[in-house]
Parts: sequence; C-alpha cells; structure tokens
Amino acid sequence: MLTWMLIDQITRREMTALGAGTGAVAGLVGITPACGFVTPMGALLVGAITSGVCYVMATLRARGKVDDSLDAFAVHGVGGFTGAVLTGLFSSASLGDAKIGGSGVSPFAVAGGIEQVVKQIMGTGIVAIYSFVMSFILFKALQAVMGLRASDEVEERGLDIGLHGEEAYSEALA
Repeated sequence: MLTWMLIDQITRREMTALGAGTGAVAGLVGITPACGFVTPMGALLVGAITSGVCYVMATLRARGKVDDSLDAFAVHGVGGFTGAVLTGLFSSASLGDAKIGGSGVSPFAVAGGIEQVVKQIMGTGIVAIYSFVMSFILFKALQAVMGLRASDEVEERGLDIGLHGEEAYSEALA
C-alpha cells in the first residue's frame, strides 16, 4: 500500500484512497504464493515489489484500449505472477522443512537460489499460457452462444432494464 501511495505521490502528485486500497490488494496478491516460504522481511519486499509492478501495469492498461476498469488483470494476474516469481527469489530454507528454496546462500544474492527462481518462472509461465488458452476457448464459446458485450443501445438504456427487464433502483430511492 505504501509503495503504491509513494509512486502515486511522485508521479501524480496526489495519493488516493483507491490507490491505497489497490496497492494493499496488490501486495496481498503478491505475498499469497510466497506465504510460508519467505521471512517477514522477504514478505515486505515481495509486497512492495509486487505493488510497484502492478502500478506500472495498471498505468499501461489505463493508456490502452483494454476494458478492465477494476484492474483485475493488472493487480491479480500480474501481481500473482510477480509474487510467484518472487517466491523463488526470497524463499528461505530457514523456515523449516519447506520443499522450496535453496541453502539460503547464493552468488546471485537471492535467498532461494537462481535454480528456484528459474523453476518459479517456468511454472508461472506454464500456468499463464494454460490460463490464456482456456480463457480464449471459453470466451469464443460464450461469444458464439450469447455474445460478450451488451449493445450500445442496451448500455444507453441501462443494463438493468436492457438485460433484466427491471430497474435496480426505483425513482423513490433516487
């Protein structure tokens, strides 16, 4: 959260509650694959690095044409990938009988050893490719059956009326 807020302050000259919340989620997404394998200092580094990487991805997404208003891919996809790779970087054999990590000493100054980092990159790469292929197949199937987007007319009228035939809020509540 602090990383995202600091980057916001430096680049945009303002900190926002939305940015703070998104940064906190990004850090939590990043530490999830690493939890149980990294020390507390490693956890802080994983969270901070992941938040920074997610910030960059969310900024790139905002400049493009991708429709991801909640930054689900930028935070959860990229953050999970980053956290999984950083698990190999900061994993610690001193945490007991963990099946991950090296001796804790590496010429590359990484706790898990370069071998573990390579394994993490390969594993996350395979999962990313599998997820992309399966999502593409599902999207194409859904597109053939029902379409993926509402028409401009339905969006203009309102999705509640256009898709469900009723209003979500009555005028009395508005």
